[in-house]
Amino acid sequence: MPVLFAAISAVFYGVGDVLGGVGVQRSSRNGAAISMAAVANITSVIFLTVFVLISPPETVLLGDILWPALAGLLMAITRPLLYEGMARGPITVFAPGFGLTMIAIPAVIGPLIGESLSLLEVLGVILAIPAVVLLSSRDGLPKMEQILKSRVIGLSLLVGTNIGIAGIFTSQANPEAGQLPVLIILGMGVVVLTPVARIRSGSFWPDIEVRKFGFVLGCTSGIAFI
Repeated sequence: MPVLFAAISAVFYGVGDVLGGVGVQRSSRNGAAISMAAVANITSVIFLTVFVLISPPETVLLGDILWPALAGLLMAITRPLLYEGMARGPITVFAPGFGLTMIAIPAVIGPLIGESLSLLEVLGVILAIPAVVLLSSRDGLPKMEQILKSRVIGLSLLVGTNIGIAGIFTSQANPEAGQLPVLIILGMGVVVLTPVARIRSGSFWPDIEVRKFGFVLGCTSGIAFI
């Protein structure tokens, strides 16, 4: 069952990332990626707040707040970069770049902080590498020259690293805290991104493309987190 939930979550995450990139491409305003992330976070916060009220955490410790807050701050910086990278493309370079880095960071750092992988988990990481590349390369595998000359390869590595580190921060929260750590992560995004989006776009009210795609993105993200 956990594997099934992980697969469903990955599908929603993947769909959301693509939608975020498409929405940024269609928007005509400056700072569209930041506005997209802000709208998505606001939508997800509403979604998760209802869930937490229905299913409150059993216990909440200080670490269940501080670690997710750090993860949320890092993701608030990273999420607009993710959508910007998806919008710039090519996706066949950006998506595998951040996907593989996102997998590698926890796999490397985890054992250093006492979170060793089992044999089955190591096998899963190994199998995930070709899977990420093949699923992201819808138009064929990119050539090495194309990867090295790509304008988004550096951005993809930064995004993947940040997401991997944010995942490690999030894993420090206790399971008994339920979905509260996720709500804190998304809430940090709202606090950080909303004023920045206002400054970059010149308006508190995003354009229709950002609102439309951001709302759907927020719903898919909320479902994926749950």
